[in-house]
Amino acid sequence: MLMDKMTLFLIVFFFVVNLFLFINFEFLSKKINIFDEPDSHLKNHKKKTSLLGGTIIFFNTIIFFSINLFFNNSLVDFENNRIISFLFIIFSFYSIGLYDDLKKIIPNIKLIFILFSSYIAIVYDPDLALNLIQIS
Repeated sequence: MLMDKMTLFLIVFFFVVNLFLFINFEFLSKKINIFDEPDSHLKNHKKKTSLLGGTIIFFNTIIFFSINLFFNNSLVDFENNRIISFLFIIFSFYSIGLYDDLKKIIPNIKLIFILFSSYIAIVYDPDLALNLIQIS
């Protein structure tokens, strides 16, 4: 019964938080000032586009797994090191992508950062490593 109440609480909590973010999306985008500016090379959009959507997804993921850890993995049963590795990868990729959107990283440097982040996560949790890639 506890799981049912907790699940209902989380559904309502995430719904309310995301409803608030959705209603205030434009205001928050202007307040934080995270926008992707159009250019003539790679970005075909005509006006500034908010980068807040990825941030909202990132924070939802962090909140969900934090609550999961708080309730001793009763929502999603992962080992703690697996959750930490997953959150590290999510944070690394999010940070690299956001920095790239704001400051423009050379693609090869971005690839090095992504590979290095993946390497650290695999060292911390070796079960993340691919052992076999089979193409039939």
